Amino acid sequence: MIKIGICDDEKIVIRVLKKIIQKCMEEMEVENKIITFDSGKGLLKAIKELDILFLDINMPQLDGIEVGKKICEQGIGCKIIIASCMVERFKETFKINAFHFVTKPFKEEEIKESLGAALKTRIGLQKN
Repeated sequence: MIKIGICDDEKIVIRVLKKIIQKCMEEMEVENKIITFDSGKGLLKAIKELDILFLDINMPQLDGIEVGKKICEQGIGCKIIIASCMVERFKETFKINAFHFVTKPFKEEEIKESLGAALKTRIGLQKN
C-alpha cells in the first residue's frame, strides 16, 4: 500500500487534491491511503509513514520550503511533489530535492503524471 500525504493550509485545496489523487490511483490500480495535514508541523510528526507527499509552499508558521528542508535533514526518502501557485519560488524547490511541481488550479493529467513518475522511481510500480 502506498501512503500519500497532502499538506496544505486550505481545506478546500486538500479536498480537491484528495479527490483527484483518489481517481488517479484508482485508474492506475494502485492500493493507497491518503493522509492529510493542514500544517507543516503536523506533517513532520508523521512524515516517516509517507511514500509520496504533495506539499504546498505558502503556509503559515512553517512554509513548504522550510518543511522540505526539515524532511531532507531527517533523510526521509519520500517523494515530494510541490503543489503550489507560487511558480516564482520554483527554484527554491531544488534545495529540498522536490521531485515534481504541480500548479494550482490542479489539472488531473498533471497530478496523474507526477504520481505515475513518483511510483515508477520510488517504488518500481506503475500501471496505466
